[in-house]
Amino acid sequence: MSEIEIRPFVAADLDDVFSVILPIQREEFGIAITADDQPDLAVISDFYQSGKGQFWVAVTARLSARLG
Repeated sequence: MSEIEIRPFVAADLDDVFSVILPIQREEFGIAITADDQPDLAVISDFYQSGKGQFWVAVTARLSARLG
């Protein structure tokens, strides 16, 4: 089993963030939503990582989860 690293989001993680979040919203919660419907996720560093905020990701070889 791979170790999991928890670290702050970096721009290179964006596609993986969407690949985790969108299926949960669509399939588990039945929300008809797209990436375009969530402009905050397109600018994570500006929206979530400003001031005292942060956006954490859990990674192995690929992004495996998002921790808000």
